Amino acid sequence: FRFASDRGAMHRQKRQKRQADFKHLKFKVGRRAPVRDNVTRTDFAFRAVHVPTQAGLAEKSEELVTSRKLTLQNLLAQIRHHNHRVRSDALVGFRELVTKHPQLMQLEWARIVQAVLSMIVDAEAPVRRAVIALLELMLPSASEVVFAPFARTFVVYISSALSHTDAAVQRDALFVLRLCLQKHGDALRPFVHSLYPNLVSVFSRRISHLARSPTTVAAHGGGGDDDDDDDD
Repeated sequence: FRFASDRGAMHRQKRQKRQADFKHLKFKVGRRAPVRDNVTRTDFAFRAVHVPTQAGLAEKSEELVTSRKLTLQNLLAQIRHHNHRVRSDALVGFRELVTKHPQLMQLEWARIVQAVLSMIVDAEAPVRRAVIALLELMLPSASEVVFAPFARTFVVYISSALSHTDAAVQRDALFVLRLCLQKHGDALRPFVHSLYPNLVSVFSRRISHLARSPTTVAAHGGGGDDDDDDDD
């Protein structure tokens, strides 16, 4: 009987608790109802943050034009053109803008670098030469703080160019690597180890080529010298 009475008491407590959850509480007129624990607050205040300098700088960078009346946005679009002459002219336009307006490198460094780096592996030599000319201007002027976030990206694209099947692309990648190391060697140090396999492969092929060259020269040039001696 005691066990049955205990179960009955527990059942009544649970029923009373469920009824309490749905019970409508009555409050006296003029008194504010207490705030429940599960009520979501909606009285937060929001304020917009306006940074006029950033907006002004962005608008100013778009107002700058080249001698051909091309804006930065125009050049960013042309750099993906299927015609290599258009791509090369766009890179020359970047260089013109950066030369005329040095502040553009600080305002639009990220957009320019991200667009230009992929052109290191371009199949056309004029495009790669234009990339190198632009980086020769931009890299020495970039501070370590500006360059550091892009160090890994530089290494990835340089590594891709070093593994290219075209020896000319590999050679231009070495030029870009040298430019980066001259100014930003400290920022590249944590990532340079990933370049070692490709660098070893490139230098091995170049050494092998140079080793074969004297034999080729001697085979052709040596015969010419003998002919001259015979003539004398």
